[in-house]
Amino acid sequence: MNADQAIQECFQALDRVRWRDCKDEGAPDDTFEWYYAENRLYVIRHKRLKTCFFVKAGSPLDAFGKLRARYLG
Repeated sequence: MNADQAIQECFQALDRVRWRDCKDEGAPDDTFEWYYAENRLYVIRHKRLKTCFFVKAGSPLDAFGKLRARYLG
C-alpha cells in the first residue's frame, strides 16, 4: 500500500470511529470532536469541515489545549 492509499483509508476509517464532543474538554462550543487512537495519540476533528489534527497528549483536555494554543490562538 502506498502513502496515498493509506491516507485515503485513514480518512474513510475516521468516519467510522466513535467521536466525542470537545465541549466537555474545554472547547467553547460543539465545533470540534475528539477520538483517542491509543498510545497518547488523539485526533481532533472539526465537525463541519472534517479537518483532522493529530495531537500527542496525555488526555483529551490536553490535546484540545494544544490545538487551541497552536492553531486557534
